[in-house]
Amino acid sequence: MGKSFFQLFAGKGGVGKTSLAAASAIHYASMGERTLIVSIDPAHSLSDSFEKNLDSEPTEILNNLFAMELDAKKALKRESSLTKRIHYFMRQAGLHDIDLLETLPGIDEVMAYDMLVEFIESGKYDRIIFDTAPSGHALRFLSIPKYMDEWLKKLYCVMRQVLGTIQIVKKHSRIDIPSYKLEHEERDRMLKIYQTLTNPKRTSLCIVMIPEKMCIAETERLVAKLSSYGFQAKNIVVNQILPKREDEFLKSRRAIQQKNLEIIREKFKGFEIKELPLFKTEIYGVNELKKIASILY
Repeated sequence: MGKSFFQLFAGKGGVGKTSLAAASAIHYASMGERTLIVSIDPAHSLSDSFEKNLDSEPTEILNNLFAMELDAKKALKRESSLTKRIHYFMRQAGLHDIDLLETLPGIDEVMAYDMLVEFIESGKYDRIIFDTAPSGHALRFLSIPKYMDEWLKKLYCVMRQVLGTIQIVKKHSRIDIPSYKLEHEERDRMLKIYQTLTNPKRTSLCIVMIPEKMCIAETERLVAKLSSYGFQAKNIVVNQILPKREDEFLKSRRAIQQKNLEIIREKFKGFEIKELPLFKTEIYGVNELKKIASILY
């Protein structure tokens, strides 16, 4: 398995995860690391952030920097180890409409995860950065490694039962029934990926938030849930902090933020906390993202 380092940005919707992930990708690429940033948010905004059209294959943004927006439907049609086996056994069972797979609950996340496994195994990149979806969707995606073993176990069990029945009915047909060896190879492959993504020496998980009470509460829940999946978050970026101003409205809003910042520092004592200002202009394009990177790093 490749020795890439993995960095995940997670948090509530609208807190600036994409901009921070993109800025981090620019930073590490500038340091000489071959970097891939992947958006796994169905409502992609990475293209907007880089001002460049992206798709499901890595697109070069800068020297050492590549970006992609993952499309689970396209991932389903790729010839990965898992999809080839699923498609093959479906045809063995006489099911030729592969698009039927798209209707299975959770198949989007499973196929998206399988696609990421390919990049992880390839070893082509020094660093892979994930721009995740808002908290709920991100948790569902990140929970896949934990439950993938049971999913694969049931999948192979069903395939053996179905194909075994077809073998009995079609006595003169040659049906290739998946072996237990094949099943364990796939399950071991997924287990290794899970162990890699939950290894703090290989993976860093950064929580992005803004200094508001509702966001603090959601971040606490997110950190607890991630921990239950085996992901240990150690870094927090508090984004969109208002500057000092004499205007009464802004003074009032800043006072609220400063009070919430004190709560954040107290609640997340064991974390490395970085604070970023609210910029006076929208952040998009490589030059603007570099401004964030210069403050972050």
